[in-house]
Amino acid sequence: LGVQVFEDYLEETIYPESRELIKKHLEKGHKVVIISAATTYQIEPIAKALGIKDIYATEMELRNGKFTGRVSEMCWGEGKARAARKFAKKNNVDLSKSYFYTDSIEDYPLLKIVGKPVATNPDQKLSQVAFENNWPILRFEEPIEKPVVNGFRTALAAASIYPSAVKGLFKGAITMSRQEAANTTFSSIGDLGSKMAGLEIAVKGKHNLEEIRPAVFCFNHQSAADFFIIMKLIRHDFTGIAKKELERTPVGPIFKALGAIYVDRSNKSKAIEAMKPAVEALKSGVSVAIAPEGTRSGSKALGPFKKGAFHLALQAGVPIIPIVIKNAYMAMPKGTSMFKPTHIEVVVLDPVDTSLWKLKNINKHIEDVRNLYLNELEN
Repeated sequence: LGVQVFEDYLEETIYPESRELIKKHLEKGHKVVIISAATTYQIEPIAKALGIKDIYATEMELRNGKFTGRVSEMCWGEGKARAARKFAKKNNVDLSKSYFYTDSIEDYPLLKIVGKPVATNPDQKLSQVAFENNWPILRFEEPIEKPVVNGFRTALAAASIYPSAVKGLFKGAITMSRQEAANTTFSSIGDLGSKMAGLEIAVKGKHNLEEIRPAVFCFNHQSAADFFIIMKLIRHDFTGIAKKELERTPVGPIFKALGAIYVDRSNKSKAIEAMKPAVEALKSGVSVAIAPEGTRSGSKALGPFKKGAFHLALQAGVPIIPIVIKNAYMAMPKGTSMFKPTHIEVVVLDPVDTSLWKLKNINKHIEDVRNLYLNELEN
């Protein structure tokens, strides 16, 4: 039965990258073992197809050739770590020099005891842990595009703005506070919109989002996914600065009512005038989110920084907190208008103190901050 299930349903689901990875380890003379919570009957056909001789799996109790319904050896969680230690002792293997590939945070006990843990198509919790610990992350993708599903996903993400705004409206009516209405709306858009868009976000330096406020939160702008990412990360007590053209979209008036600031980039004097409310917001304790590039790059490339964000921080006497979005361009690739499920990695860098900045050195300060982004994007 195990062989039949493998041939009928499982064999086609093995990623080509996985096969190649196992092949490379075997060619290097490495001992390769499968440690799985599945039963030996399920794992043996897989191991045979991949050329793997050693397996540790969950063992079902047998009496007189019949299953009793009890488990004699559970190979899950700490059980996997025990199996790895057993294999290492038996084969004289040094676990500190060994690799372990998994997609689940449930395997953390085994991840902790090997020297080279690798998160492979990880779940959201493992993505976060791997990102924080600088473990390698491998992501294998299905080659089949799903335009209908992705189109539906994109529509749902965009539509999340309206129920979020209604939720914020009720909150504002109860508290008689526009800022509370904005906080509820923004956090709801971040949570609901990113979920609908299929965005799983791993964040490093999360404490920098809360410890020093108000601040100018600067983020690199790669795709439309950034909108949901920033809402999910900053969440409360902030407003955003956007191009004037967005004010004329169906959702433009909603965000204007919640304090968003729209800037006419084609008119410098009007742009400077429009930024004054942002300075006042910062002085009153409300942070500002802004993309210093001024436009989407559609790729990993970082565009030149405009001066607006830096003048804001200087005038208001607040720090700049760089938010480095590493791969949002993959969620909506250049030339497309649909989201696809993507694991997003974000690094929130330490606050940049602007208290000693001088206006005459603004270009040098901008260059220094931009270099922080370049260094992190290249990391």
